[in-house]
Amino acid sequence: MRGYRTIKYSLFCCCYVFWVSSSVLVAVGVYAKIAKEKDVIDTLTVDPALVLIVIGSVMFFMNVFGCLGALRNATCLLRMVQLNRNNHNMTRL
Repeated sequence: MRGYRTIKYSLFCCCYVFWVSSSVLVAVGVYAKIAKEKDVIDTLTVDPALVLIVIGSVMFFMNVFGCLGALRNATCLLRMVQLNRNNHNMTRL
C-alpha cells in the first residue's frame, strides 16, 4: 500500500509542477499581449503572445485533470489525461 501512495503523490507533484508552469505561460502571454502597442495589427496565427496563451491554457486544464485524478483516484480523469498524451505522441510521428 505504501508504494501505491508514493506513485499517487509523485504523479500529483509532477502534475502540480506542470500546472504552475502552464500558469506562468498564460501569465507571460497575457502580459505580452497587454504590453504590445495598441495600433499594431498582427495576424492570429503568428502572434507569439496568443500562442503562449493557447498552449498554456491547454496545459493548464490537462494538468488540473491530472492533479484531481491523482488525488481523488478518479480513473476517468486519469484516462482522459492518458488519452490526450497518447494522442499527442501519435501526432509527433
